[in-house]
Order: sequence, then structure tokens, then C-alpha cells
Amino acid sequence: MIRNFHTKLLLLLLSIVSAQWSSAQVNVALTAVCTQSGGGASPNYGPELYNDNYIPVYMGPGLGTWGWLYTNGWIEFNWTAPQTVDSITFYNGGQAQARHFGTAQVQYWNGTAYVTVGTANGTGTEIDGYKFPAPVTTTRIRLNNVTGYAPAAGYNPAFREIQIWQKISSGNDAGVTSLSNPSSIFCPGNYDLKVLVKNHGINVINNVTVNWTLNGVAQPSIPLNTPIDTMGGTGLNEVEVLLQSNLSITAPTIVKAWTSNPNNQTDTTNHNDTLLLTLTPTLFTVTASNDTICANSSSSLILGSNTTLPTTGISWQSSTDGGATWTTITGANGSTYSANGLNSPTSFRALVSIGTNQQCISPTKTIQVFQLETPVAIDSSRCGPGPVTIGASVTGPGILSWFDAATGGTSLGTGALFTTPSISTSTTYYVSAGDGGGTADSIQVPLNSG
Repeated sequence: MIRNFHTKLLLLLLSIVSAQWSSAQVNVALTAVCTQSGGGASPNYGPELYNDNYIPVYMGPGLGTWGWLYTNGWIEFNWTAPQTVDSITFYNGGQAQARHFGTAQVQYWNGTAYVTVGTANGTGTEIDGYKFPAPVTTTRIRLNNVTGYAPAAGYNPAFREIQIWQKISSGNDAGVTSLSNPSSIFCPGNYDLKVLVKNHGINVINNVTVNWTLNGVAQPSIPLNTPIDTMGGTGLNEVEVLLQSNLSITAPTIVKAWTSNPNNQTDTTNHNDTLLLTLTPTLFTVTASNDTICANSSSSLILGSNTTLPTTGISWQSSTDGGATWTTITGANGSTYSANGLNSPTSFRALVSIGTNQQCISPTKTIQVFQLETPVAIDSSRCGPGPVTIGASVTGPGILSWFDAATGGTSLGTGALFTTPSISTSTTYYVSAGDGGGTADSIQVPLNSG
């Protein structure tokens, strides 16, 4: 009788301290198996006392009534089926305030790892609480790195009871939970845009409206009439919905989707209705150290991206017919490729594997190749001092440049004809044929003027 009186009294105190941990909710900690990293042993001070549905008197004796764990240890609650929870109540134990807890990382299991959602802070009082930023659905809750309220005193934290509260669910509660297509990593292209709609409530959802916008522009609403079962039911708890087929996504695209009127009723739980995300395709670029070279020269090609480049799954290709056909370059599998010994204009691109079975094709980069010819000199002469017009010709697209020395010298001009300054003696000028890109493949020919 004393135990029941204490339990009822403290539950009443809990409702007064914080109404957000309402007794109308279900304490799912009672159905979990509780373990800890180390500390009090069963049956006197073990972890099973954290969720035995008995709350002993505050600051009372602990033998068989409250458990404790070593400082910086963990306490874990494990269920056989997923639970959706939104808050925790801590009944501090021990016969001194120094036995209360100081902080605890609140974590949940996402199927592969623990995810920290926040930190519960002890206040040194009889009861403390923690409210999740948003409800989580999981099979495990872990209180990690639990510290003592007075660490300098060297006491290990103790708890009379730990309650984990199930999220209050409305009868008709639906929401868009995630994007199902395209995947989170994707190439630019056309995609069927799909989302998942979940039933968060306690009633089967027989119909619901899915609303959405694309880059802020409202799109036609979609009536969903496929039944969505409750969590733990025999039917599907999530249903895929096609928002638009063959949607072109080549740049960042903002998608917002939300549900309304589940079972033709007002959805009073709105925090889980809406999905808002930006779809950003993985974009690639190809740049070249020189995009115009002389024959038998080289150029370095560099692959870039708006995200981190993958270290594998890259394959370079080349084309000499303007992109009509492509040949995979053996051994060219890095983010850079040196194109050597080119004799004709050649296009390059990279194939990049990303995400799940996706292969992006980079833009094409074409390297222009000039076949330079030796310039043909056109001599000229005159009698007496004065300027002289001399000329040269070249087969192909090379640019003719004029100099006053065979090596280096001063650049005097470009073009097929060059008019000298006034000269009174025989003077040699030099012309080179180049690609205009500063390469050293020019050939100089002296032209005598006199």
C-alpha cells in the first residue's frame, strides 16, 4: 500500500511539474529490456529497476528499489517492435543529491547506428524531463555518457525509474516522410518524382490528399486512395506516390510536399505533414590546360564537380569524329588525363559512376590541333632609305608573327604582310608560324630587306 501511494503521489507531482509528459501517454519503457554498460548488479541495484513500474520514495533507501551505473556509462532500452517516442522522464535516485545525474546524451538506433538527438540535463531535483526535438521511431533508446550531478564528489548516478513516453497520436495523422525517387545522389536528367506517404496515426488512412510545389509554384494535388495501415499493422504503413513523371532536373530544384484531409478529416498533428528539400544533381565540368595545341603536343584534361569527386568509377573517352563515336581510353580512370601526341582535333569526356547504379556523362571538351607549315618568305627591296613591305604565307591556320631577332627579340606585329620602319641598310626580319596560344612550335625564317 505504501508503494502504490508513493507511485500515485509522484505521478501527480510529475503532471504538476510538466504537463508535456502527460499521464495520458503510454510509458513504453515498461515493455523494453533495460541493460547498462556497468554499475549496480541485479537484483539489488540492477538496470531492471529503471523500468519496473515502481517509483520508490525520494531520497529513500535503495536496496531493491533504485539502480545505479558507473559515471560516463550508458543505459539502453530495447524493444522487439518499433516504438514512436517523444519524451523521457527521469526519477533521480540515491540518498543524496550528488547521486543525481548531470547530463546524458539521448540517442536512438536508426537501424545501423546510434543517432544523438540531444542532451538531457539534470537539475538536482526529484524529477527531470527531456523532450525530443521531434518524435523518433526506433527499437532502441540509449542514454549515453551519463554523468553525475556532482562529479567532483565522485558519486555514480542513480535512478528510481526512467519512463519513455510514446508519442501522442491523433486518429487520422498522415505525412510525407521522404523522397523515394530520384536517389539522394543523381545525374542531371529526367526522373519520375516520387515520395513516400506514411500513416502516423491510430486509424487506417483510406484516403488522403497529397499537395506539392515545384520551385515555389503550386502543382495539381494528388488524391491518394490506397489504404495506409497503422504502424505495426498487417498492411503497408508507407505508400509511394508519383508526383510527376519525366521531370527534368538539371539544376537545384526545390520540392515541397505535404498531406491534408486524411480520411476527409482535419489532421491536427501537423509537425510531420511536410517534406521540404532541394534536389541538386551532381554536375561535372571538364577543363583543359590548353584547348588549342600544335600537332604532336599535349594537353591536360581536368574533371571537376559541384560535389566531392569520387575516387573510383571514372572512365575517360575520346572521339575524333565530332562525338559521333566514342572510344574508352585504357587506363584513364583518374580525375585528370594527359592527352599526348594529338595530330587532329579530338574531343574528350568522362563517364562517372555515382550513387546507386547511375553513370553521369560529363560535358565534352574539344582540343583543337594545328598542323603548322614552314612559312614561305616574300622578299622585297627598295633603292634608298625608307620603309619596305615584306610578306610571308603559311598553309593551314597558323598565325604569322614578326620579330627582329631569330630567338626571342621584339614582337613587331602579326599578319601576312609587315611594313618595316625606315631602313637605310640591308636588315633581316624573322617570321614565325604559331597557333596563337603561345606554344613553342613556330618556325622562324629570315627575310632580307635592303
